[in-house]
Amino acid sequence: MIKEKLEGQYNIANEERKITIAHRLLHMRLRRFQGAYNDGGYHNLRAMLINRVEQASDYKLIVELDGADRRSTAKIWNRVDYLKNHADENRGRKFRVRTYDKRGYLAKQFFYDDFIDMAKEYCKLEVPKGVIALPTMWVWDPSQEEYVRIHNFPYNEPSYGKVMAYLTQRVIPGDELLQQVTLPDSFHRELEDFTEAELAQMAEWLKQQHHSMAKETLELVKSVQQRL
Repeated sequence: MIKEKLEGQYNIANEERKITIAHRLLHMRLRRFQGAYNDGGYHNLRAMLINRVEQASDYKLIVELDGADRRSTAKIWNRVDYLKNHADENRGRKFRVRTYDKRGYLAKQFFYDDFIDMAKEYCKLEVPKGVIALPTMWVWDPSQEEYVRIHNFPYNEPSYGKVMAYLTQRVIPGDELLQQVTLPDSFHRELEDFTEAELAQMAEWLKQQHHSMAKETLELVKSVQQRL
């Protein structure tokens, strides 16, 4: 009976609520017992509810739920649409951020269309206690059709000066992919945005990098150089 109901998109919202409730109850227990985990109780209930939906639909449906996030809400998708939508969502997105767990394995990843959006979110990330692998930033390389890691953004706030100084560092080869990054007009371009060390670095770098600089960056560094 449930198979027909689920495949016909009947009662989907109710199934999502059941899974979400079990998920929240599991996290309440984890907090209550200070993270103590056992393979039973609400964990098994959540798994049973998820498996029931997917197995009953002969895996035509898929449950999306971030198990590590206590605020996550279950969402049931048609499997074909889910795979298609998520492939479209991530393919062509120019930037991504990855976070890692205590063992150094991938924990989560986030995708962005804009470098500034990525930098802002990256600066907000808090590394959990015991995690030694810092989050990493990646940029899409169309020539290789894959993401390439870029040097981590070393500032607490992505102001215009700090972002522009970062874009001129080119610390590793992947940073060359940032040549085409343009900054929004909302940034206030003041000489005071830059430290003396950053200005000196930009001027020195300018002597060697004319051929590879984005036009906007080149014009800015030239104007700054004139005022040194």
